[in-house]
Amino acid sequence: MARSPNLSALPRSFRRTRAFVVTNLVLWGVIGGWYLSQPATRQQEVARLGARFFFGVARGDAGGAGIETSRAGMVPRAFSWI
Repeated sequence: MARSPNLSALPRSFRRTRAFVVTNLVLWGVIGGWYLSQPATRQQEVARLGARFFFGVARGDAGGAGIETSRAGMVPRAFSWI
């Protein structure tokens, strides 16, 4: 008969990693739930603001026409410090 795993027998680094992953999943679940609970107009506004932040879209839609990148178009502007 299989025994249930003893969490205290797991290495400390694995427990920390597991706690980190679970915390991140909960956080993204809360953020996604908040986004989905917003009215459609607010969702569009948040999507536009996110596209502006991550891809540097100045105005218009986030369809790719206004995407500014650095390093010959390889990295979006928000990640140009990498």
